[in-house]
Amino acid sequence: MAVSTSSAERTFSRNGGVPSPVVAGYLLLAAGVSGLAGLSMLLQQIGLLPDDLAQAIARFHPTAMLLLVGVPAFLGGFGRLFLTQDLIGASSSANRLVKPFDVVALGLIALSLPIFLAASGTVAPFGVLVWCAGAALLGTTTLGVVLDSHAGPGVVAPRGDDHPVMLAPFSIFVWTQLLAACGLLFVAPVLAASATHALINGGQTIISFAPPLTLIVLVAAFGMAARLFEALAPTTDRARHLAVAVSAIAAVGGPVLWAQANLAHVSQAVTVTESNVLAAMASIVFTFIWVSALWRRKVALGAQPGVPVLWASGFFVLLAAGWAGQGVHMAVLNGAAFVLFGALYGWIDAWTEGRYPARLAQIQFALMFFGVVLAGGSDVMKTLGGGLMVASLIMLAAVLLGTMRNATSARMTSQEIGR
Repeated sequence: MAVSTSSAERTFSRNGGVPSPVVAGYLLLAAGVSGLAGLSMLLQQIGLLPDDLAQAIARFHPTAMLLLVGVPAFLGGFGRLFLTQDLIGASSSANRLVKPFDVVALGLIALSLPIFLAASGTVAPFGVLVWCAGAALLGTTTLGVVLDSHAGPGVVAPRGDDHPVMLAPFSIFVWTQLLAACGLLFVAPVLAASATHALINGGQTIISFAPPLTLIVLVAAFGMAARLFEALAPTTDRARHLAVAVSAIAAVGGPVLWAQANLAHVSQAVTVTESNVLAAMASIVFTFIWVSALWRRKVALGAQPGVPVLWASGFFVLLAAGWAGQGVHMAVLNGAAFVLFGALYGWIDAWTEGRYPARLAQIQFALMFFGVVLAGGSDVMKTLGGGLMVASLIMLAAVLLGTMRNATSARMTSQEIGR
């Protein structure tokens, strides 16, 4: 239990909605890596890259999506931005305390990128070791921000009142951030030990980190999606308790099983199977909660407040459909990208007070959705899907330009009224 604002009471002031330099750094890192990876994959599909470079990109892509996009964006980027808005008191004492550690964590995670690139896309042990140090700091600071929201002397009942003041419970989003950070703290030391062992022995073989990190990204993505549709279609207390329990099993239980299996030298196939079972269970429960929440209340996806919900819905659709296609890893990563865009539009909507081209945002969603669907087909369909995803990024640029133009116009109007 902690002090947490409800959806109806949550406000976004212009000062409170400004990302800190560290948050902006995490988002720029994730956007830059994902953009570079996407462009490289498109060039590879149309045959404009040499074979050796194409193979290096194919090796680097899954590493980049998990280590340098998923974790930084969901925990260090939008995760930290929204935590400081949702938790009363988190933006004052805790943020000042963890700020130096956040800067170091961002620097270490960003430093791992050139190390991976210098290793021609292989999972370089030294790069993994550097990333683990940054990830451990990121998980620790996230825990500090969440737990500090209820630190201090507590709430004192008014004089003569025998009933203590009840504090609002954590939202699903806050719980998933807390649990994802705990899971990251289980993964980072074990993965760092494997990287250290490889460095000492002069090898390049490191234990697979995709199973636990996929579960962590899945839980963090669901929490952020829940935050997006909670204002329009709030979940019940029973659904929230179920979501927290399943998130704990996936985000914490999954990494613990992975760590135990690697320390006991259990077959990698067993670890992957356990991870897939947990991911399947979490996906089914999360999708059920989403469907039941939207079923209880009609949501107008065409209206401006529904644009973030539209992107969050794409996450659940791709998550469910992806199991029949490319498997859990790609299903989670593809769906998580939609949650990040939904978070971006949720922040834009709050920052501009709804003054952004929502129709263009809907067109971008359609281009991205069909691009991802086509990317799972034949070579021709993959090329077409890549083209649609590039077109969606162009549409995103149009949305941002339109938003800036509307903001400039509103500022000039307010100045004229002030005169």
